[in-house]
Amino acid sequence: MAFDRCKIEVFIPEDYIAPLRNRLNTLSILTVGNYDHVIPYSKVKGYWRPQKLSVQF
Repeated sequence: MAFDRCKIEVFIPEDYIAPLRNRLNTLSILTVGNYDHVIPYSKVKGYWRPQKLSVQF
């Protein structure tokens, strides 16, 4: 099975969105048609309980 597109969902602090977008765009990962920097985002409320070996922001 071959894929030409995929969706990746990550949970990061809001301050990291622009740096991540810029870095991924330099790799041409965020180009769709005639648009670059294509990255939807939304605020998420939830609870993540850190485990013993977790590394928190």
